[in-house]
Amino acid sequence: MKRVITCAALSLAFLSSCTTTGQLSGSGLAALGCVLQAEGGTSVSNTPPSTIFPPNSPKQVPLSVHGSKSIPGPAQTIELRGWLTRVDMSCNGVDPDWHYNLAIDPKWAIDHLGIDITQLILPGNINEFSDDLVPTNTEITSGATTPDGRTISWAMVGRPTIHVELNGWRPSDHPGKTPPSDWGWSNSNGCPGVVWAFNPINPLACAAPLRVGMYVRIVGSLITDEPHDQSAGVPTWWVNSFGESAPGEQGQAGPDALNALQLDWAGGLNSYDANNPARWSEIHPPDIIADIDTSSPIMPTETFEGVTVMSKNCIGGYPGASCTPTTLDVDIAPPSNMPVGHNGVNCTEIVSRFTNFRTIIDGNNGSSNNSGAKITFFSDHVHVHVTVQGQTAWGAMGKFVAFYRVSWK
Repeated sequence: MKRVITCAALSLAFLSSCTTTGQLSGSGLAALGCVLQAEGGTSVSNTPPSTIFPPNSPKQVPLSVHGSKSIPGPAQTIELRGWLTRVDMSCNGVDPDWHYNLAIDPKWAIDHLGIDITQLILPGNINEFSDDLVPTNTEITSGATTPDGRTISWAMVGRPTIHVELNGWRPSDHPGKTPPSDWGWSNSNGCPGVVWAFNPINPLACAAPLRVGMYVRIVGSLITDEPHDQSAGVPTWWVNSFGESAPGEQGQAGPDALNALQLDWAGGLNSYDANNPARWSEIHPPDIIADIDTSSPIMPTETFEGVTVMSKNCIGGYPGASCTPTTLDVDIAPPSNMPVGHNGVNCTEIVSRFTNFRTIIDGNNGSSNNSGAKITFFSDHVHVHVTVQGQTAWGAMGKFVAFYRVSWK
């Protein structure tokens, strides 16, 4: 049975595509299909990239959370929503792939999908990809700033962020094979001869090109990836041991400090160990990245921050000796001025399973038996305070990981 779509059933946006008989023209149908795909489709191409590029075990491990779905591979796919904080304008020619970062919308991930955010966002995500909006003045070493401007500290603060990588098809990586017939986009911008499932910068023809700040929905393969931290050698050891850059490593303080931080969070676990807290979660690859704030920008109604706090263990060596503690003090405010009719702020704390509660020496219960940070409420923000301390005799590292949702009452 032939289905006829009439203009009367469509919004004004499609009236220019109407024929004189009141039916939608071919171009109008294509445009409508594109919009429907943006709003609810699971893949731009008929052949989803997640079915062509399964997780590269043991480096990459499928991550199952509430709301994810199993597909052959094996793999787990999921739809996440949030704000783009990174959109590369050229590809990484080594792999080859295209990189993005997505700041998670907690209303979608936690409230709608019911995800345990401590399973989705690992300490490695906060350490590697958070935007570090709030300086904490606990730098691992002087000048510990990465090329993208992030300060690497024993206390990291930033929006919980998922890394995203779109794989490209490079013929030399697939000898004797051809890419899916419906993959036809290519551009020599850093990756000559590579074919993509869709235009990495403008996945849908009916939508605007991707940009930082855009609210999008992403469907793709959810994995955890190894922490890229195990090959730094002497420079990382030097930063970790002496709190300064190694000789001849000037200008590398940030990357070396990040490697040192991730190694300490790993706690001796192998990079391929799925339980390693220094790993991070990714969508790799995405099947669709769709702009869904086309009518008006979708802005956050709450501030969502993640924190990691680390204090190194130590040898001690004499009675009363103690390791150097790390204190986090940070103010977190809702994302805009207080709306009319609101009075004060709400704050929800979610403490991660990666926290070592025995090492919290100042938190919500004073000096012992703490289950979280001390949160002080003000009329327009909250103040979060927590101190952790590593143990002597090379005991446990001091570790605290938590998430905060702050909104107007």
